[in-house]
Amino acid sequence: MPDNLADQSGSLVESHKNYDPRVILFYFFIALMLIVLAGGVAYQQLFKVDESSERERLQSQRRILVPGPRGNIYDREGRLLVGNRPRFSAVLYLDELRREFRREYIVIRKNYRDAGDKDVPNLAQMNQLARSSVVQRYLDEVNRILKRDEKVDGRDLSRHFVRSLLLPYTLLEDLEPNEYARLLESLPVSSPLQVYTSSTRYYPFGAAASHTLGYVGVNSDFDADDFPGNDLRTFKLKGSVGRNGLEKTFDATPRRRRRHYLSRRSLRLPDQSTTGKTSTRARSKPGHLDRHRSSASCGEKAPRIRHPRSRRRDGRAHR
Repeated sequence: MPDNLADQSGSLVESHKNYDPRVILFYFFIALMLIVLAGGVAYQQLFKVDESSERERLQSQRRILVPGPRGNIYDREGRLLVGNRPRFSAVLYLDELRREFRREYIVIRKNYRDAGDKDVPNLAQMNQLARSSVVQRYLDEVNRILKRDEKVDGRDLSRHFVRSLLLPYTLLEDLEPNEYARLLESLPVSSPLQVYTSSTRYYPFGAAASHTLGYVGVNSDFDADDFPGNDLRTFKLKGSVGRNGLEKTFDATPRRRRRHYLSRRSLRLPDQSTTGKTSTRARSKPGHLDRHRSSASCGEKAPRIRHPRSRRRDGRAHR
């Protein structure tokens, strides 16, 4: 009997090796994957850094072109016939209101759900309703300051949101100087509602010599190929173009068009009055016109303006 147990004990003992070939193969596979991952990261960081930087620039930056002011036109005695005056507008930066649009959409959807989902608009209409509600709240703030009763145009707002989201949306334009001052004092600096200053044409003598001076029209399709950044998505603010008379003739004179490269984290456009300090001044042109004769030909009474007498080369004044 014991002999049989001794013989059987040898068969009951199992031997195990310290490693499994399949586990070792798995370790080699994990190590190979880590080496490939580290090599890929090193390749992207060391050899493709320029390409990555360029892709980041194209994704985060936009080019916004702002037309420069037109030059002044003077008569032959140096009197201003056509100039520029500031134009004040209340604008709203819609790109900064995405979270408010989303919150308003949730509130509107909840209201329809509480009402039993009767006559529920589609997704596009509900988004448009949310945007209009948010913008109307900001416009109501302007109405409270300026004692007005303006309403938001839903179609114009939707068109601007789709086509020109990065550009400021104009709530009120051509404000009076006192309205501009009241808004400037009341609006916070960090608010998406701001006051924007642009320039528009100014004719000191009204319709005098209008047949010669001409007039300007709105232009938002000016050429931008001479500026760098053609690979960026470009937005253009509306400018002016001469339609007739000297205004059209002097359009051939080169004018500096200001350019701004804005990332999505800094979308505020500086006022044209501020940017004018760093840009080339528009060239002023003297015209061969006599203000008094032009006024008389238009049926106006020429104003009596005293001017210093011109002097000859010998220093004596003309009689």
